[in-house]
Amino acid sequence: SPFLYTFGETQTRSAVPHKDLVAFKVDASQFPLFAQASLHIADLRPGDVFFCPSNWWHTTIALSAEPSVTLGGNYVDESNKEEFLSCWRDYVNC
Repeated sequence: SPFLYTFGETQTRSAVPHKDLVAFKVDASQFPLFAQASLHIADLRPGDVFFCPSNWWHTTIALSAEPSVTLGGNYVDESNKEEFLSCWRDYVNC
């Protein structure tokens, strides 16, 4: 989506800083198209399951300090290995 300022070989990364996404405070002067992106919120309760299809943009935040278990899966194989390593290097060097 052009509204998310994608980059990278698979266009699955955003130039919008993650800390700004989860705080819902994206700099409109730096990312003016972001205001046109659609936002959907899923408020999960105990026992709920959320399925996010491959390559769907998403982020998560925990709204409660209560103990919980989150199980997620991201898979790395030959088709996305280089993109993963690039993202991981950026993450580790924050």
